[in-house]
Amino acid sequence: MLCGCRFKLYPLQNNMKLKLLAIAVSMAALTSCEELFDDGTKLDGSTPYIMLSSPNENSVFAKNQNVAIHSEITDKDNINQLDVNITQLNQDGSKALWGFSKQPKKNPVILDTTFNTSNLAAGNYLLSVTTIDGRNNTGTKEIKFTISN
Repeated sequence: MLCGCRFKLYPLQNNMKLKLLAIAVSMAALTSCEELFDDGTKLDGSTPYIMLSSPNENSVFAKNQNVAIHSEITDKDNINQLDVNITQLNQDGSKALWGFSKQPKKNPVILDTTFNTSNLAAGNYLLSVTTIDGRNNTGTKEIKFTISN
């Protein structure tokens, strides 16, 4: 007692347990609030939802027919990338024939367009709609259709 003050000292073992408990609780709180520190590029496990209402799976279209593509795409983040492609399916693999890309940067996204089958040979095709949200989660919806003679 050099300065005349009296301090009550707690046993080191109990004090250390409290410090360790406080550190553990702090770490759990910070890691559970990861979105507070997220820069928007981490996957969050929530892929964009693509409702493709037209065309229907296994539809058959005639040559020179206009085919409507209608889809509503939603996500908890903005949709940053939208890719639409038509691919011919054959025994030698697949060949992309038609498509486009957009960067809508909004939510929801309504896709409402048409394509004409005049440049497509009779056969089987795949329509693919792929989206990427603001956290780089990817969603894809595919349907097969046929062009008849």
